[in-house]
Amino acid sequence: MTRTRIVFLPSAAEEAPFQLVLAAGGGVLERGVLQPLNPAEAASARCVLVIPGVEVTVRWVNAPTRNLVQARAAAALALEDELAAPVGEAHLALGPLEADGRRAVAVVDPKLLSGWLARVAGYGLSPDVATPEALMLPEPGEGEPLNLARAPGRAALR
Repeated sequence: MTRTRIVFLPSAAEEAPFQLVLAAGGGVLERGVLQPLNPAEAASARCVLVIPGVEVTVRWVNAPTRNLVQARAAAALALEDELAAPVGEAHLALGPLEADGRRAVAVVDPKLLSGWLARVAGYGLSPDVATPEALMLPEPGEGEPLNLARAPGRAALR
């Protein structure tokens, strides 16, 4: 059975992360505040780290090449005027190439990302993937309303 542990990082560092552990079919096996795990527990499930969306800029850019180096360069060029800091000082994570030649690009301060990874390492976890909370919501179809998820003190919209 392949399990997935989804860890939701709160915006406030003093708050404990929340987790959901899902069975292969999607059923919830565990939920609650994340507790430190032993290596066997940590290795028993794929780990998805959900980071606070307020700290991440997500844009869709035209980057139709399958070459990731070229796609990253195209994304950096497309976003350079939108970012407060120089694009070379940011961590860019590229999503998969879509049929229309666009990719989602998540931009985050590398110091924040390192801090989040160190924080979950303190619980015994090494995430397989990190994603902003808004990208956990389904993409609305053409003409459909946006999807909203709310939790105490935060909201995600897609």
